[in-house]
Amino acid sequence: MVGITGPGSGLDEAVERERAGAAGALREFLDSLDTAGRREAALALHRRVCRRSDEELARPALAVLARQELGWSVAESDLLLARLLGRDAEVAPHELEESFLALVPIVVSAADQAGDFDRPAIRVLRAMAASPRVPSQDLSGPLRDRMDVLLDREVAVIPGLLSRQLLDGRDDYGPAMRAAHGDLVAAPGLRRSWRTAPCSTGPAPPGGGGRSRPRGSRRPRPGRRWCGGCCRGSPHSPRTG
Repeated sequence: MVGITGPGSGLDEAVERERAGAAGALREFLDSLDTAGRREAALALHRRVCRRSDEELARPALAVLARQELGWSVAESDLLLARLLGRDAEVAPHELEESFLALVPIVVSAADQAGDFDRPAIRVLRAMAASPRVPSQDLSGPLRDRMDVLLDREVAVIPGLLSRQLLDGRDDYGPAMRAAHGDLVAAPGLRRSWRTAPCSTGPAPPGGGGRSRPRGSRRPRPGRRWCGGCCRGSPHSPRTG
């Protein structure tokens, strides 16, 4: 049975038909899919653009998918962001700038729908959106506005999960805790992405790029317990008493 994506798939067939002059073949194929299928197709089309393949065909299709409610998960949102930023990025910074309007809208849409997302990474994309090296600045205004709205949203609080900002790689605390307590970080209830010391890279966002924390939260300091007690005993944890 031929799948949605991959060699010889329905997506491949639709792309080939579009290349051969069958206008609308890719859009027709996408419209035939259910929500999960369109998410799968969006991931595949996004990867094609990352690899500089079929960008002229994939870009309008991704733009359509970015306007749809596709039920993106946090894991899928993180996957899309990781293709653009960080040590495992599939595009170089200059390639991301050149293909910004093709690669980023679906990423922002996924982050928005997932609810919880990598705020430092979105901040890097927002700073990059204002770069003169990103073509068609007049067309990127709505995308910049959407990222602003996303970053202004209050940090999601999910029962049973620490905020992703607490143990990320944006300061010394997160990497130190992962190094000292790898078994705890890998335990149920903590985020899988913390195990690999993620850290967004790219131009510093305007305003210093400070991390966003849940309203009312403060940095750990002497005399306070932190992380529900899992930090006590760590050489990197705030001392108590």
